Amino acid sequence: MKHLIIHTHHQKNSFTTAITKTLQLNSRKNGELVQVIDLYAEGFNPVLSSNITKTFQILKYQDLIYWSTHLSFVFPLWWAHMPAMLKGFFDRVFTEGFAFSEDENGFKGLLGNKTAHLYILSRTSNIKYNQSKMHDAISKLIIDGIMNVSGIDTKISFFGSIIESSFEQREEYLKEIQEINSQRFSTLT
Repeated sequence: MKHLIIHTHHQKNSFTTAITKTLQLNSRKNGELVQVIDLYAEGFNPVLSSNITKTFQILKYQDLIYWSTHLSFVFPLWWAHMPAMLKGFFDRVFTEGFAFSEDENGFKGLLGNKTAHLYILSRTSNIKYNQSKMHDAISKLIIDGIMNVSGIDTKISFFGSIIESSFEQREEYLKEIQEINSQRFSTLT
């Protein structure tokens, strides 16, 4: 198993970083090979331009995605959306010919041999986002609009009230993430 984690947060001491580290440690404990893309630390440029030349960094990221069997995306919601850095990653890396093709019959995912799990954090409580159907909207946009088009079988876990959460609640979240990751691993071995 080859696990690629795409980490998207600008602060090194964020809970997003704690989740990424938990996934790394848990995956290695399960015997997986693990690589991490830290978009902010690597200075990724999320801006799509008319210059269609692929940079070394884009090619490196595409190689890592090809290498992986499972992708984990770890990111916060800002204004009910993924950070612009991650949106730019999808725009620039999940390109036609790499992640999908399109013909008169529609889209064909080219990454269908992969699975993914999105770990999404928010300041808003899960209760409020469920009641307002925001989780449904976010899931639909990401799963139907990106992951299904690419052919990737994807699951999402939301972790709300992060800013106000206690140390104990965050520890519970990390245990839940370990369980999710270990269950994924046990179903594939």
